[in-house]
Amino acid sequence: MIDNGTWCDFLLTYCDCELEELLLQPSGAPQYILLIDGLLLLDFNLQLCSKLLSDPKVQLDALGRSAVESEERLLTRYTIESHPQLAEMSIKKTVHVRLQNLPDIPELVRNRVPTCSDMGKFLIVNGTVTRTGSRKVLERIQLWKCQSCH
Repeated sequence: MIDNGTWCDFLLTYCDCELEELLLQPSGAPQYILLIDGLLLLDFNLQLCSKLLSDPKVQLDALGRSAVESEERLLTRYTIESHPQLAEMSIKKTVHVRLQNLPDIPELVRNRVPTCSDMGKFLIVNGTVTRTGSRKVLERIQLWKCQSCH
């Protein structure tokens, strides 16, 4: 069984700089993103990685809750002397964890649109985004000339 403490151990060991950046972000946004390197997670604990891949919804939610708990733990470590920006830090409660740099495991990688059989699975989707409509030009300043005076 994987508890939040294990996720917190991972976050505080490998993602302390990212958590510090998160604490320093201005408050008021509806959500905050924490990017985690998938290869670091694999190095830290293979059981965590396999649990994440087998039950992504539950584990990503647990990872988000653990990120908030890790922010709180990290904040208690700091003092004004050790971190001059302590007054600017605040705990962000709506943290969403996103994984990057995942290993190329054939069962996870898709080079086409996922199908119904992929529902509820953790996937890596490769592709190119193509614009289908025309571009919309935004004008901020327009120059006008009088036809009768010119």
